[in-house]
Amino acid sequence: MTQAVQIHEGGCACGAFRFRAKGQPIRASPCHCMTCRQVHGSAFGAYAIFPRDAVELSGKLAVW
Repeated sequence: MTQAVQIHEGGCACGAFRFRAKGQPIRASPCHCMTCRQVHGSAFGAYAIFPRDAVELSGKLAVW
């Protein structure tokens, strides 16, 4: 039986920038340092790290 490749997709709130990662992350973890709490407006931020060749980026980045 062949297992399907997982696709993880997301992007910015306005839709101008998108990302797609294929497969399983190398690592996934939460961070609760002061910077991550401020950036996420929460008690922690969650991160997933993928191999570079598994990630596709599209669109244009800008400052909000």
